[in-house]
Amino acid sequence: MDEHEQLVEQVKIAIQRNTQARLIKNFRYALEEAEFEIDLLVLIEFTLCIIEAKVGVKERKARKQLAAHKSCILFQQPILQQKQNLMFSKVKTFWISLKERKVVETETNEEMEFYSFLENPIVFLMK
Repeated sequence: MDEHEQLVEQVKIAIQRNTQARLIKNFRYALEEAEFEIDLLVLIEFTLCIIEAKVGVKERKARKQLAAHKSCILFQQPILQQKQNLMFSKVKTFWISLKERKVVETETNEEMEFYSFLENPIVFLMK
């Protein structure tokens, strides 16, 4: 398992430990003959959290990927509800930088220290 996969797994375990949320690691979807992958989807109540994890500092790339994922997920929402049973009314996006040790909610730019996030991720995800 490479460093990126270890990071995603670490976040997944922390979230599972603290909630009954539905988690999907390495979620793949297709749009216009192109296939995309989301590191981690977390469904808490009716909020869908899209998490993009980076080992280094790739903020621009992460934000660009997250914006594209959010747009595609919202476009495909009826299909996801029917085929994947993903019922959500809100989508939030987060990127994680292991190198900078932070988690960022992209819409508000609110940050949390990475290891504090691992202790109680749900508080930050549902803010």
